[in-house]
Amino acid sequence: MKSLEAFKDELLDFFTQLDWKHWTKLGVSGRERAGNQVNVDPEALILLTGFLGERDLRLIHNAAGWLVTNPHLVHKARLKKIIDVDHDRTVANLGKIFHYTSGATDNSYWGTMEDYCAKLRCFRNEEGFKEGDKSSVDLQARDYKVVKADRENNRMILRTLFGTTVRAELFNFFFGGGSGNSKSIAEYTQLSQSTVHTILNELVTIGLIDKRGRSRSTSYEIVKGDFNLERLRPEIYFDWANYVKSIVKAWNQLETLSKPDSEYKTRSALRQFAFSFRDNLSDWNAKLVDNSVSKSIQAKDFMEKEEAAEDLSALVKQLPTRAARGGFGE
Repeated sequence: MKSLEAFKDELLDFFTQLDWKHWTKLGVSGRERAGNQVNVDPEALILLTGFLGERDLRLIHNAAGWLVTNPHLVHKARLKKIIDVDHDRTVANLGKIFHYTSGATDNSYWGTMEDYCAKLRCFRNEEGFKEGDKSSVDLQARDYKVVKADRENNRMILRTLFGTTVRAELFNFFFGGGSGNSKSIAEYTQLSQSTVHTILNELVTIGLIDKRGRSRSTSYEIVKGDFNLERLRPEIYFDWANYVKSIVKAWNQLETLSKPDSEYKTRSALRQFAFSFRDNLSDWNAKLVDNSVSKSIQAKDFMEKEEAAEDLSALVKQLPTRAARGGFGE
């Protein structure tokens, strides 16, 4: 039977590979690149990189180099909303990354983001920073690497055209096959609902977006055939931000199993934990745009993670006696 630590290690390996593939599609030099249909999200990647921390320092250095070289392609307000997670080690790692990028560039924004991470940690920990929760990421060892952004990505093309604006994010969403009401679109894009609602109606007025239904049944989608950009790829919009957030949330639960005073000491509690953990990791599935192309991406790129969640389900059924003793060995 696989140990809890081995299971956690496999999950981290999977997320590290995912992080590399997506950064490589954005321009970082790597061996594997995310598929042509994958719509990469830089802000979600920043969160995932902070979550992985020191697991792959070469990845962090490359990601930091991309941030230093391409600050104009990062949606600042959106990034703040996305990295606001209840996982102190992740926020501490992000603070270290922003400290590094701030020191390597004249752009004051990264220093502001470093301060923001410090405020998040103080807000959640009234007693101050715990030694065990401090970041162990060392980004002072070498100079950053210049990483030019790969513009062969829809989001990068649209941000180059429109800047890091709500319009750019909405066009990325709609060109990726997305549709919905203003509330669901704001949740997908991690933007303010009031701002999204205002911009959507502006786009409807000038004839770029269709509005159907009324009140809660209102739905917005791009006007077919009248507006297109030849350079845009046939990418599929995917809610990467909420996907990565669900990873962090699930990991918080997973870490509780390793604590001596864990509440998961009975078979029923362990089973409930397994269901909750699996649901958190697969929450993105319900948010995926429903079309035939996205289903093939789901099967190709994400089934390994689902299998890992099933491994946990099998594991926890045999853990109650070990949990009672406070140990999870081989």
